Amino acid sequence: MGCKIPTNVIPPEYLEYQVERCINSFKTSILSELQQACFNRKFVATVKNTVDRPIKLLTGNTLMQRAKLSAAAHTLQFLPQLAFLDIETDGTNIETANILQVAIVKPVIDPEHDTLSYFTSWSSYVLPWVGYSQKDNKAYHVNHIVDKQLESALEIDEALMHVVYHLCHSVIVGYNVNQFDIPILKRHCDIHNEPLLYKYSIDLFPAIWKNRKQKLGDAIKAYNLPVNTNPHDAMADASCCIDLLNEVIDRNELPNNEEDLLELFSSSQNIWQHYKKLKIIDVNFDHKDYAHLLYPTPQLSLKRKLSETSIS
Repeated sequence: MGCKIPTNVIPPEYLEYQVERCINSFKTSILSELQQACFNRKFVATVKNTVDRPIKLLTGNTLMQRAKLSAAAHTLQFLPQLAFLDIETDGTNIETANILQVAIVKPVIDPEHDTLSYFTSWSSYVLPWVGYSQKDNKAYHVNHIVDKQLESALEIDEALMHVVYHLCHSVIVGYNVNQFDIPILKRHCDIHNEPLLYKYSIDLFPAIWKNRKQKLGDAIKAYNLPVNTNPHDAMADASCCIDLLNEVIDRNELPNNEEDLLELFSSSQNIWQHYKKLKIIDVNFDHKDYAHLLYPTPQLSLKRKLSETSIS
């Protein structure tokens, strides 16, 4: 390192700086070589044994999940507990659609070291009622959920117990969740007397598109993110939202902390007026810790009354 100072008195921050510098130099060299090889068409990969399922690490997470975790760690560790949610249904009418699949992915924060350590995930196919089959799935051409998957599905009441457990005291993140996923979940939870006690939700749909309606695949393409190879699968779509949220926050299009997110909820920028009012941040009326945000504070009401009295 060209330093004559004894190693036992070298400042730790200096060592950290040199290590980081070496790592960055190594990364730059590798990327440069790779780009050059690809440019010269010298980079050839042959796969002798194809992998038909994701490679699982000792943590239980796949290689892709670890990559997502590493990329999003600096963003997600400063936010409250998030739950990336997606559901697949047999229709688009929120008053009549039945749930056929649910997926929830949660990045877990290590409380001792304040770092992200792994993802927990839960997903299941859902049987709306006994005897439900592929012929009842009017959205088969979209989600391709067939009888074979429904045979191993959880009945709706059991599936909702898992959903309620995993979403409790979390912040839901998803694509069009405020207009579609959450209303449908709430309707089914009300029917089965299961309280949905998430804190609030972040909808990436109105956060990304300000002037037109676009699908999740269009958002992924617009932000130059890895293509979703299994669209309309609940787990695949929920996982894509991790990349999207990270990218949106990195571009300063959404706040990176809870205080500012809740301030956005109370501002005019939270509502996007298109064919209907769409909220980026929406607070759960049933969560007591956040329900007060849905009402004007007594102090503001008192100040308004006093000002009206003084004017008159």
